[in-house]
Amino acid sequence: MVATLLLVSMLTVTAFYISPVEAPSAIISYAPIELNADTTLQSDYKFIGCDGFIMSTVDFLILDLNGHKVIGDGTGYKNGITVDGSALTDISQDRLCIKNGEIEGFWSAIYITDYGGGDKFATVENIKTKGTAIVNLYNSWVRIYDCNFQARLLSAQCWLLMWNTKWGQGI
Repeated sequence: MVATLLLVSMLTVTAFYISPVEAPSAIISYAPIELNADTTLQSDYKFIGCDGFIMSTVDFLILDLNGHKVIGDGTGYKNGITVDGSALTDISQDRLCIKNGEIEGFWSAIYITDYGGGDKFATVENIKTKGTAIVNLYNSWVRIYDCNFQARLLSAQCWLLMWNTKWGQGI
């Protein structure tokens, strides 16, 4: 009888043991990361004292956040994702896209300048911002859809097409 009780006791302890699982940590960067190829994130990225991703040297580029976050440290006038179209040579493919994730802790979540024209647009799709002041668009053609921006829009000389997008505080 004693051996049977001991065995039951050991099984009970084993049945309630939960192994610890560590949450994935963000990749930390102290300098902006320039993208020169289509990129799909596999982790969150945290930028300390600098801008985040810069998309300026490749004409056709997709940045898929893949459900991850791009996080700033909340200091200074930094951009989470910058698109500088003035350096691009051919935007005929209409293929610049930022999609599927969250951007937080930057003064400007997304800054797009000098991109597009005619029927060519940059696309911002399924992006949520938090803790950012603005989405900054200048002299660009931009499609925005399925987004949730806790920010103000600052734009000048832009063509915007928006679908199913929310703006403002507390969203």
